[in-house]
Amino acid sequence: MNPNSVNLLIIEDHRITAEAYGTIIKNIPEITCNITIANNCDEAVEQINNNTWDLVLLDLRIPVSKDSKFISGEDIGSYIRRISPKTKIIVITSISDGMVAANIFKKFNP
Repeated sequence: MNPNSVNLLIIEDHRITAEAYGTIIKNIPEITCNITIANNCDEAVEQINNNTWDLVLLDLRIPVSKDSKFISGEDIGSYIRRISPKTKIIVITSISDGMVAANIFKKFNP
């Protein structure tokens, strides 16, 4: 694999936002990105279970999984950390609550 190639999973429920992130990242000349988008907890878990990710852009407010096992991006972040501890996670959210941020750092250290 190309050392400048990155497998990127974008977990974001707003398709246009996810595509905008992908477009911005694809325009970084020093890297090649293989980008996949998951729009909800179920799609995210499927991608996490079936692929290896170097980097995940994670929205915290995403639709709950059908079995309610995963109810937010926080749950997905903890799952990524458990399944793939070396994957880098960047949290992208409009949530500005300091307690939420502290909890996220404690749970999965993005």
